[in-house]
Amino acid sequence: MPPPQTIDLALLTARVQKAVTQHSVNAHEFGKNIYDTLQITGVDLEDEDGASVQEGKPPRKKARVVVETTVRKDFLNPVGVLHGAATAYLIDICSSLPLMALSTSDFWSGLGGLSQSMQILYHAPAPEGTKLKIISETLNVGGKIANMRCEIRNAQTNKLIASGFHSKVNVMPKTAETAAKL
Repeated sequence: MPPPQTIDLALLTARVQKAVTQHSVNAHEFGKNIYDTLQITGVDLEDEDGASVQEGKPPRKKARVVVETTVRKDFLNPVGVLHGAATAYLIDICSSLPLMALSTSDFWSGLGGLSQSMQILYHAPAPEGTKLKIISETLNVGGKIANMRCEIRNAQTNKLIASGFHSKVNVMPKTAETAAKL
């Protein structure tokens, strides 16, 4: 299957980057040192049937976001490579970005729901200075549950550093009427 075509990439990228920036405002947030290094380099959308999204047609099911960052000293474990916790944090945050690309005021609004589960596989070390390319995509997005896949790769060699699956629950009420009942 050919890769999805982007529609107004600048607008979509700006929307996801804005969500990242707004989320990063709290200076005391866990992982802020990592979060602030993330650079969105691509956002792609598909229709439910895998066809490229056409201008003016709302995408609902598939999104792919590519992020880049560089492993810094404060990302490292005592052995001098990317820490497992930093890797888990990158997968948690980056795999949520496709949901932000798909969200509307009545579909997965907010910051992309609440994590239900994550499965992470560590494949290779990434020492300080390694440029990372993080590719995240939705696998299935419904009204309540979303499943995403994420790969962290060495941007220069394309070597797989880590991969993960992330399941999230939508905790936002569907309508203002529903919210008023809570």
